[in-house]
Amino acid sequence: MEGNVWLYGLEKKLASFREVGFSVRRMMKEPEKLKEAIIVQAEKAIKEDGAEVIILGCTAESGFMKELSRRLGVPVLDPVVIAWKYAEMLADLYRNLGVAHSKLYGYEPPPVEEGWLK
Repeated sequence: MEGNVWLYGLEKKLASFREVGFSVRRMMKEPEKLKEAIIVQAEKAIKEDGAEVIILGCTAESGFMKELSRRLGVPVLDPVVIAWKYAEMLADLYRNLGVAHSKLYGYEPPPVEEGWLK
């Protein structure tokens, strides 16, 4: 993830990366402990690093967005919810306005002779 921050030129907008130290298996088995670990790290990011938004980094952390936002006093973004809402927005733009991604160059379909399209 840190590499993508640099790749997209967002390094000056990132306060920090923080880890909760849970495996995905443990996240699934101990959701309440996970929530508290997220709060500890998020509070540090806010107080020590100046974070104004918390972006959860794993879909296994999904489901806590509203409660964490309320408790922390800053927006908390859940990757599952954000991805879903983004997909809804793109579908709505296409359905209602006909806006879609470009079909040229980087987003053109593969050549027919490659056999991907039927």
